[in-house]
This record gives sequence, C-alpha cells and structure tokens, in this order.
Amino acid sequence: MEFVLQQAMQETQKSLAGLYDGNPKRETARPSAEQMLRAFCNLTL
Repeated sequence: MEFVLQQAMQETQKSLAGLYDGNPKRETARPSAEQMLRAFCNLTL
C-alpha cells in the first residue's frame, strides 16, 4: 500500500495535507502506511 501510493504520488508530483495531527496544513509526498490508516480510521463499512 505504501509503495504504490508513494510511487503514484511521485509520478503525478502531488502531495497530501492533513495527515499530521498537530499541523493539518503540513504536506508530505511520502506518507507512511500508518498515517494513511490513521486518516481513514473513522470510516466503517
């Protein structure tokens, strides 16, 4: 998951914001799997 996301973001030259708790405007081009799972932890199916 982490590798595929980072590779896709590198190809499109985009970055994600909102993954850091203390600084929601901080962006990253290499999010970790833990950060991504934490971002979606409030979703249920």
